[in-house]
Amino acid sequence: MKRICSNIKNLYLLLFFVASLINLKALDSQFRIIKFDNSNGLITNLIKNITQDTTGYIWLATDGGLLKYDGNKFQTFNEQLPTIFLKDITRLNDGTLLIASDLSISKIEQIDDSINISTLLAGKTFNSNEFLYYPKSIYEDNNGRLWISDFRSINSFENNQLIKYSFSKEFWSDDYTVSYKIAEDNEGNILASSWSGFLFQFNNKTKTFDQIDFKFSGNTFIENLNWIDDHFYLSTSKGLFRFRFINNQIIDFQKVIDIADITAAVKWKNNKILIGSKNKGVFVFDYQTNTLEEIIGLRRNIVKNIFVDEHNGIWVASDQGLILIKENNFKKIDVDKSINEEISFVRRIEIADKNEIYFTSQFLLNKIENNRSIKIDEINTSYEIFDFVIADNNLIISTRNGDLITFNKSYQIIHEIKFENDRPNHLYVDSQKNLWFYLENKKKVFSLSKDYSISEYNFNDQSNAYIEVIKEFDGEIYIAGLAEDPLFLKLNRTNNEFQKVIEHDKISLQINIFDFYKRENTFFIATNFGLLKLENGILERVIIPNIQNQPVIKAVMIDNKNRIWCGTDFGLIIIDENEFIYFDERNGLPNSTISLQAIKIDNNKLWVGTPSGIAYFNLQENLEKLPLPKIVDINFKKGDKNFHHKNDILYSGVNLKVEYSTLYFPTTKTKYYTRILGIDSNWTSQGNNSVLNIQNISAGEYVLEIRAENPGNYKSDITKFTFEVLNPWYLSNQVIPLYILISLILFVVSALKYNQFKLEKVLERERLLNKMVEERTSDLNKEKEKTEILLVESEKSKNQLQAANELKSQLLSIAAHDLKNPLQVILGYEFYKEDMTLTAEEEEMLNSIFNAAKKMLGMISETLESAAADAAQLELNLVETDLAELLNSSVNDQKILAKRKDQKIITEIEYEIEKVKVDKFWFREAIDNLISNAIKYSPKKSEIKVRLESNYNDIKLSITDNGPGFTDDDKSKLFAKFQRLSAKPTAGESSTGLGLFIVKQIIDKHKFSIELDSKQNEGSSFQITIPQNI
Repeated sequence: MKRICSNIKNLYLLLFFVASLINLKALDSQFRIIKFDNSNGLITNLIKNITQDTTGYIWLATDGGLLKYDGNKFQTFNEQLPTIFLKDITRLNDGTLLIASDLSISKIEQIDDSINISTLLAGKTFNSNEFLYYPKSIYEDNNGRLWISDFRSINSFENNQLIKYSFSKEFWSDDYTVSYKIAEDNEGNILASSWSGFLFQFNNKTKTFDQIDFKFSGNTFIENLNWIDDHFYLSTSKGLFRFRFINNQIIDFQKVIDIADITAAVKWKNNKILIGSKNKGVFVFDYQTNTLEEIIGLRRNIVKNIFVDEHNGIWVASDQGLILIKENNFKKIDVDKSINEEISFVRRIEIADKNEIYFTSQFLLNKIENNRSIKIDEINTSYEIFDFVIADNNLIISTRNGDLITFNKSYQIIHEIKFENDRPNHLYVDSQKNLWFYLENKKKVFSLSKDYSISEYNFNDQSNAYIEVIKEFDGEIYIAGLAEDPLFLKLNRTNNEFQKVIEHDKISLQINIFDFYKRENTFFIATNFGLLKLENGILERVIIPNIQNQPVIKAVMIDNKNRIWCGTDFGLIIIDENEFIYFDERNGLPNSTISLQAIKIDNNKLWVGTPSGIAYFNLQENLEKLPLPKIVDINFKKGDKNFHHKNDILYSGVNLKVEYSTLYFPTTKTKYYTRILGIDSNWTSQGNNSVLNIQNISAGEYVLEIRAENPGNYKSDITKFTFEVLNPWYLSNQVIPLYILISLILFVVSALKYNQFKLEKVLERERLLNKMVEERTSDLNKEKEKTEILLVESEKSKNQLQAANELKSQLLSIAAHDLKNPLQVILGYEFYKEDMTLTAEEEEMLNSIFNAAKKMLGMISETLESAAADAAQLELNLVETDLAELLNSSVNDQKILAKRKDQKIITEIEYEIEKVKVDKFWFREAIDNLISNAIKYSPKKSEIKVRLESNYNDIKLSITDNGPGFTDDDKSKLFAKFQRLSAKPTAGESSTGLGLFIVKQIIDKHKFSIELDSKQNEGSSFQITIPQNI
C-alpha cells in the first residue's frame, strides 16, 4: 500500500512537473538586465540582501560591509560596524534602516549630510540569553515588534526588551546565512520556519513557539517564508509551496513551482510573484493563471534575496553580484525567422476584427497569436506581398507583380484584378468598406467599391508628385505625399477631384509627407522636416525640444489619452501637452528606427513596427514621472579650503561642485538639464553627466535648478538649491568711505611732515643768517654794501618765515576741523562695535583702525595744545563770521560723542545776529573745547544746552551742562595751565589739563570775556560775552 501511495505521489509530482514545463515561458525581451560586480564598483560579489531608504537610495548588506548606491557610485560605510560580514538589511515601517551582522543589530541614521550607525542590539560569538548569537535576519510584525533570528533561536525586541526563544538541536541550522524565517498573516498569526524544514506558530498566550504538525518528507531545507496575498509561501530546496493557516491548522497546502533550490519569493505587481533560485535564475510566477516565466540571462546565479523598489525595479542579491532587472515599456513579439534572416523587417501593420494583428515582414504576411508571430503560409508560398489591408474580415493584398487579390478568412481567393506595368500601393479601406489605392505609374488615386467597380480620381498637375498615404477622417478622404508644394489634399465629392487643404504654408520647403492623423480640427503630419500641424488651413512646425535637428517623422498616431505618438529614425516620441517622452531600444523596442506608417492601436495596445520586429505598448499602464533629482553631494571650495554651504559664509571666487541623481534606476541613460539663476536663465544639457562644476563664482544670490529626462518617463520636476556668495568685507561698498578717509589722513599726515621739514630748513637758514649778522656787525661800516645785501636776504627770509607761519596756521586748521572731527566721528562708531557680529579677522581689522585713529587724534590734540599754550605766539586772522553757523557746525561734529553716552545737545540760537570778526579757527577751537568738556563731565542720558543770543550792547554765548560742577578750590585755578580739577570724566575719557587754559587764552586774545556760573553737584554754565562793536 505504501508503495502504491508512493508511486501515486511520484506520478503526481511528475505530472505537476510536466505541467510546469508546459506553462514555463522565457522572457527574453520584456526585461533589461544590468549587472554589478567587483569589476564595476562593488567591493564584493557576495550580496546578502537589499533595501531602499525613504529618500530613494539603495542599500546593500554584503560580505564586504554596508554599501549605499545613488545611481552613480557605490559608497561604503564600514567604519562604525562591528564586523563587515552582514546577513540582512531591512527598512522598518517608520523608515528606519536596520542591519543584521554577525555581531549585532545596528541602526542607520542620517544626520544632515552624514551617516551615523549605532548598535541597537549586541551579539556574541557564543550562545547567551542576554545577547544575540550570530544574527541572521530581521522581521517587523504588524505591531512594530522586531523578530530577529540567530543561529539557535528567535528573538523578539519590543520596548527595549529582548526576549529569546530557543529551539532544540534538531531544529538548528547548518547554513551560514539562514536559520529561522518569520512571517505574519492578515489575522496576526506569526509563523516561523526553520532551515531544517519545520514550521512553528507563536503562541501569544504562552509566549512560546509551538511546533506545527507538519514535516516535509526527506531532506527539505526552507530558505524563506513569506506572506503574499492571502497565502504563506515557502521557498525550499524542493520547490515553492503555499498554504493558509486557519484555526491553528495548515490548509490548502500545495506545491506551486517544481524548481529545485528556490531561495526567495517576493510580491511584484498585480498577481505576479518574483522567484529566485540557486543556479536556475529568476522567474515570474502568475498565481492566477498558474504560469511561470523565466527571465532569460540569469541562470547560474545563486540568488540570495530579491527586492522590489518603489518604481517596480527588481533588485537581485546573489553570490555573483548585484543584478537590476527593469521591465521594458514595450513587449517584443517573437518573429519567426525560419525563411530568411531579414524576415523581421516589419513594413506594415493592420488590425482586423477581434483585435487580430497582421503585419508584413519584408514580402511575407504574418499573424500574431499568443504573443508570437505565425507566418500565413497559404499566401506566402504563392505571392510576394507588396501591400495589404483588412476589410470586412477579408484580406486584400497587392503583389509585386501588380495583382490586387481579395481572400476570405480561409485564405481562399474571392476576387482578383491584374494591373499591367503597375501595382497598387498604400491600400486603405474607408468606413463604407471602399478600397482606396494609388497606382505609381499612372500617378492616380483609385477606389474599389464592395461590388468591385473602380473609380478614378485626379489629384495634381505636377508630373513628379507621389502619394505616400491615404486616410479617412470624419467621412472625408485625404491623400498626402511628395510634390514641389506641400501635397495634402481632400476629396471634393462634387467633382471627384482632390483639392488643396493648405492655405498658408509657413514652412516654405519641399516636404515629403509620410503619415498624418487628425485630432479635433488639427492635423498632425509626419514629414521629412519633422512634425507639422495643419490648423485652419495654416501649416506650421511643431518643435520637438532637446534635438538639434528636427527628426524625420515616419509615422504618427493619437491614442485615447490625446497623446501624439511619433515614429522616427531614433525611436518613438510621445507629445503629451507640453511634455515630450522618448522611447528607444532601451525601452524594449526591437529597433530604434520606426517603419513607415507602422504605428497602430487596438483597444489597449499600441503596436509599433521596426526593421527588427514588432512590439506593443500597454496603453493602460501609466508612464511614470521621473523623481526629483537628489543632490547627492555638494562642495564649495576656494584654493585648498572647503566650505560647508549650511554653516560657512561663501565669498566671491569660490568654486562649486554638485553631484546629483534621480534615484530612478538605472541612471546610466538619464539626461540632466541645469541652470543657475543669477548666472544664466537658459537650460544647459549635461547629457548623462551627473556632476556640475562652476568655477570662480562672483558675489550674488543664486538658485541652482536641476531637471532630469529618461527614455520612457515624463521629465522630473525641478530640484532647486539656493545659495549666496558674498564679497569679503574689505571689498564691500560700505568700506569705501573708510578707505577714502584713510587715504585723506595719510595725505594730510604726509603734507604735515613735508611742511615741517621745509619749516625746519627755513629756521635753520634763519639761524645761520643771524649768526652771520652778529659776527659782522662790527664791520658794518666797512661792509655796508655787503650788509645791505644781507639785509635784503634777511627780509626775504622773514617773508618766507611769515609764509611758513601762515601755512602752519592753515595746517592747524586742517588738523582741527578736517582731521580731528572726522577722527572723533570714527571713534564714535567704536561704541557700536559690541552690537556687530564680526569674524575674528574683521574684529582685528576694526581694532587696528580705531587704534590708529586714537593715535592720530592724540598727535593732533598735542599739536593744537602746544600751539595754543603760548599765547604770545597766537596770531589771529580776524574775518567776519556768522556765529550761528559756526556754533551749529561745532554742535553737529560733537553729537556723535554725545550719542555714545545717550546725551542730548539742545541748541537755542538766535539766527538774526550780525556777523562778528573772529578767527574762525581759534574761536571754533574754544567752542569745541567747552562743548567737549560738557560732554566729557556730564553723566549719561543728560542734556547739554548751547545758547546764542544778543542784546543792545553785546552777544552772549553759553554752554550749560548737568555735570558735577566746580568747587571753590576748582574756581581759584580754573583757567590755570596744566590744572586737573576735582571733577572726573564720566566715561573714562582722558584730560590734559590744558582745555580751559586754551579757551581762556583764545577768548582773551579776541578781547572777549568768559565767566563761569557753577555750584558743586549742580552743573556748570560757561558764558562768553562778545561786544557788539567788535
